[in-house]
Amino acid sequence: MKEKAKIRKAVYIAVMWCILASVLLGCRKSNVESYASAEEAKQAMSQCRIFLVEGDLDEVNQEGNILADGKIAGRLKETGILNTKWTVSVDGKTWFWMKFVTDEPINNIDGVIAGTTYGYYDENNQCLGYAQKRLFENENLEREYYLVFMDADGNLKDYLAEERGEELYDYEGNQIGSGKADLKGYIGEKCYFEIDTETGVSVDAVDKMAMYLQLFSKFNETAGD
Repeated sequence: MKEKAKIRKAVYIAVMWCILASVLLGCRKSNVESYASAEEAKQAMSQCRIFLVEGDLDEVNQEGNILADGKIAGRLKETGILNTKWTVSVDGKTWFWMKFVTDEPINNIDGVIAGTTYGYYDENNQCLGYAQKRLFENENLEREYYLVFMDADGNLKDYLAEERGEELYDYEGNQIGSGKADLKGYIGEKCYFEIDTETGVSVDAVDKMAMYLQLFSKFNETAGD
């Protein structure tokens, strides 16, 4: 009888430790739903109101789920250190990838003062468009950088972001979205990056990823302060 009591006690302690670890470390299996098809997931990432990318500041290269309105739609994987590449996959297959662009015509447009430029490419390495920091004058005639978005021919889309990715505007100056970054929980460096757009506003997923890169860059610099 004493032996059985010891076994029951050991099992009880093990169960309690498992419950405690699940609460503190978030190790319980995720019950977040996924989209039923790849096409539905891709459409959702552009049309959703809340676009969220998971992250981990302890990792040199980021890898995590991308959620559209609370459902898993894709996955981000960052590779490389000097020639960094960010790949977004849906249902295990590459949808598009991004890189820094330094030697394409988009980097040398007459009359444009530009900074960081990202290029977007499909799985066959065909260009899908660009995001680029450009210097503009605001309504107070102060000069500051904004992140503009373009198609593959360099034509501007009808929205632009504050350079850190924290605010999204149309070209009439109306704010149509915002971005934020924060830690998840109280243990470790798990984090998330969320882009929230106004109802009815559609922003291409590639452009939301460019905003994510700006949000991550700033947050990674300041989260430990």
